[in-house]
Amino acid sequence: MSCCLLDSNLVKIEKRINAKLRGKTVSFVREKYLRGDVYCHSPVCLHGCITETATRIGHLPTQATHYVIPAFDIICNFLEILELPEIKGIIFVQSALNRVLIDIGKRHYKKALSIIRDPRKECVAFLDELHKDTYIEKENGHGSKEILHCATFRTAVWYHEHLQGKIPIIIVTEDPQVIEKYENQTLGVFVISFRNYLEEFWPDLEQVLDLFDSLQTIAQTASEIKTSGGTSEYSNYLSSEGLHAGLKSGRYFQGQLRVNKNNSGKEAFVSVYWLSSRECGDILIEGMKNRNRAIHSDEVVIDLMPKSEWKSRNQILTNNTKEESVNGEENKKSTKIMPVGRVVGVLQRRWRNYVACLPDEEDYNIANRKLGGRILVIPYDCRIPKIRITTKQAVNFQNKRIVVRIDSWERDSQYPNGHFVRILGEIGDLETEIAAILVEHEISVSSFSKGLLEELPTTTDNSPWKIEESEISKRKDLRKSHLVFSIDPVGCEDVDDTLSVKELPDGGVELGVHIADVTHFVKPLSLTDIEARSRGVTVYLADRRYDMLPPLLSGDLCSLLGQTDRYTVSVMWEFDPHFELRKVWFGRTIICSAYKMFYEAAQDILNGKSLEEMQSTIPELKKFSNTVMVEKFEELKEALIKLTAIGRILKKRRLQSGALELDSLEVQFEFDSSYTHQVETVKSKEHLEVHETVAECMIFANFWVGKKISEVFPHQALLRHHPPPRSEDLEELKLCAAVKGFQILTNSNRSLAVSLDEAVDPKDPIVNKVLRMLATRAMSQARYFSTGSYSLEDFYHYGLGLNRYTHFTSPIRRYADILVHRLLLSAIEEHYNSNKLLSNTDLQELCEHINERNRAAQKAQKISVELFQVLYFQKNALDDTLCIAEGVIYSFCTNGILVYIPKFGVKGPLHLYKKDGQVAVVTNKGVEWMAGHLERSQKAVTVVSPTFTYRQTYQLFDHLTVRIEVQSARAHPATLSFQLIDCKSQISNMERYSEKPCQNSQLVEEVISSIVVKEEKPVEQQVKSQETYKQTSLYSLFQKLKDMSLQPVNISCTSSE
Repeated sequence: MSCCLLDSNLVKIEKRINAKLRGKTVSFVREKYLRGDVYCHSPVCLHGCITETATRIGHLPTQATHYVIPAFDIICNFLEILELPEIKGIIFVQSALNRVLIDIGKRHYKKALSIIRDPRKECVAFLDELHKDTYIEKENGHGSKEILHCATFRTAVWYHEHLQGKIPIIIVTEDPQVIEKYENQTLGVFVISFRNYLEEFWPDLEQVLDLFDSLQTIAQTASEIKTSGGTSEYSNYLSSEGLHAGLKSGRYFQGQLRVNKNNSGKEAFVSVYWLSSRECGDILIEGMKNRNRAIHSDEVVIDLMPKSEWKSRNQILTNNTKEESVNGEENKKSTKIMPVGRVVGVLQRRWRNYVACLPDEEDYNIANRKLGGRILVIPYDCRIPKIRITTKQAVNFQNKRIVVRIDSWERDSQYPNGHFVRILGEIGDLETEIAAILVEHEISVSSFSKGLLEELPTTTDNSPWKIEESEISKRKDLRKSHLVFSIDPVGCEDVDDTLSVKELPDGGVELGVHIADVTHFVKPLSLTDIEARSRGVTVYLADRRYDMLPPLLSGDLCSLLGQTDRYTVSVMWEFDPHFELRKVWFGRTIICSAYKMFYEAAQDILNGKSLEEMQSTIPELKKFSNTVMVEKFEELKEALIKLTAIGRILKKRRLQSGALELDSLEVQFEFDSSYTHQVETVKSKEHLEVHETVAECMIFANFWVGKKISEVFPHQALLRHHPPPRSEDLEELKLCAAVKGFQILTNSNRSLAVSLDEAVDPKDPIVNKVLRMLATRAMSQARYFSTGSYSLEDFYHYGLGLNRYTHFTSPIRRYADILVHRLLLSAIEEHYNSNKLLSNTDLQELCEHINERNRAAQKAQKISVELFQVLYFQKNALDDTLCIAEGVIYSFCTNGILVYIPKFGVKGPLHLYKKDGQVAVVTNKGVEWMAGHLERSQKAVTVVSPTFTYRQTYQLFDHLTVRIEVQSARAHPATLSFQLIDCKSQISNMERYSEKPCQNSQLVEEVISSIVVKEEKPVEQQVKSQETYKQTSLYSLFQKLKDMSLQPVNISCTSSE
């Protein structure tokens, strides 16, 4: 090897290498260039390393007490601890990272890179293999680990000297030989054990030592873990080359594994695109053997079985049968023969933290005797198999929910192997159950960091924040020229939209939608922006919320409060007297909202209530004298009347263009004032026309903004796509409608809406409700996308009947809206830096992240609602007037029926047949279980018993009486179950039809309730002795209404704050 100094910062190293080629020895020279100006990324550096370029790459903390360099063994075995948000200032050595990629694998290597790329962690990678002072040539006679240790120590010494000893450098390792060799070599460079480091520097970091012990045990016993089953029933995965070759040729198929929650041990599905038709279809993966160690959500490669082995899916009801899949495929009952396949490879593991618990005490003792320190835990999510963990703390886990992670799943192991992370709390405790929901859906609830809060403007009671004079000249000032007001649910704090309507001199009208200018405060790549991007959305649970933005922004500076100057981004339309659009204007504005109204108050004004009746609900009027107050009230009333007229016209035109219309049943929980989480009542919420008016204005704004940004940025605009439902997913709807003599046309969204409007049984209005429920279940999910990743025809939004649609109206609660605001401002402002916009590839990747965060928020909300439903029925378990209700049959299964309970908006399974051969027979003594069987047809299920004198037949849309009970499950969430009381309804017609059936089409109101800002905004409300928390969340089209138990929910509770 030779070395050549080219200049003070560049060294060339030449190494002669001999290799054999076609039997001959060939000699060649490999050149490597080493630099002296590799960035240190430290803000205390005096050598000019912190430049704008270096800062974009990443930097170490400004106020750090030390920097820590993890040795190779720490990166391999304790990376999970390095991921903790509290531990910052980590320097990863390039040579160690490269070795991790070679020895451990790409997944582990990417996890390390994700720590470095997260600006909130303030960690960096130092390129020791490119620096002339830290490069180490791999000489013969030296082991690779020895070279790694030497490279790590040399990097630490370089940092110490480069920073002139201003900050201590700590190397952490669990190798005692390394500590003994290097701990006293250089003053200012400390080499200590990782455990010692955690004890000394992070004594208050909760449960970190427990996690350390767990990870250390895994590292020490990884080679010893064997199967308890004793047989090797799983197949080897194909090589990476074989998998990619099979995918390219079309022999294999790729997709995400979805385990059927209702039959987790036997059924899983993978959605794939068939090359022949470019249509999406499902492949059935039957049994654990064919699943071949793949876990729910893994990206897998599938090999199809011969057609002779294809079969239909299982239709047997299980104890946890529900309808709560994101896409809905698992829940659609079909006897259609499906392709069957097996997993031959896993492209990407999507393992995460899992909530789990021990089996009951007896099972635990048996397992403990067999395996010593290794025990099986049962995951909270029944789609995940049991996990074997190695721990000495099992005695502390009794009756606790814990968090575990999966580390591996070897071919000869019956279960995956994992480790203990932390304890959540007692099983059944409300806070523990909420924490379990958050962990299962990977929802961040940590406090906003100090650095993030320091970015925000300062505002106090004595010195409140004010708009800047320099901003006034950049914006259209609407404070004196326009009557601006907001209409929100009672108690709303995060007001992100306001409206204005103004009559023009020629009789035309100007409509304005004014949205909080969040981007003024949230700059790209700021800590606030990075945190908001990571969270994706504000998460609303049944009794609480977790904000995407810090409270100073969400509840104050960005909230369009009444009588307060605020920055906004506006869309304003000018219509002629015939309501034909003349022009549209986009731009930054300044507003001062004159009135902060509630929906109910606005509707009361429209319904003709007088000024005297409304003074108490519109406090802004009280500051005026009596004469002026009358004028202001009439002005507000006229504006609301004009706004309502505009909303009706917008809705009519949208429906004429093919939009669907769905109504949703909104349910409200009220909590006992003496106990915050004890559900007192469940009741329906009144639907008001003003809801639709505000919704239509928001849809109109979202459409025009989507149109604008997609025209200016045809390849990198963020839109909202809602594909039409698959024809096979509408088959059950058609069959059910045919039972009542109705024909459902599905060739377009408009024909579907018209068909549902006409499918009304005057004798039973529940029929139409059930049909709309089935239509909702068949709908696809709306998703964000980058326009450069989809073809033009895929831009269409099926539910709203619009060729362009985006989310612009709720930037306080959705990160997608922040991105759309940046796109819009870049499109309309010449001075806006368009170079900072995301490329199509980056934007599409970010859209996928936001879609995933949306789904997680929806599912977490849904499970929290179910939790409080369980609380309600637990409290009233002995009250027959509440727990006995009318159910309506809407589907059949092999061993029972599915029923919908209109009173509570819930649905689920009702068993008629048991495995022991007994059937449920209604006698004059009640329901008795006796020997028999079920005869099933497409329209009915008949209970047949030799000991009973006649056959009992259940048909679609039959009304019967059921008891709602709570089915407790120690490892999994408690759920509602239904027991048959009578094969007929015990409710009188007068009770059933006390409310008139809705005459309006229901197919787009559910769209509105899940898309538009107002219908998706949960808030807190005050009602005399009760404080209510209203929730009508919106994250994605039709998603919440996949199960009637997750309808837009208004929840009232007594808050502890």
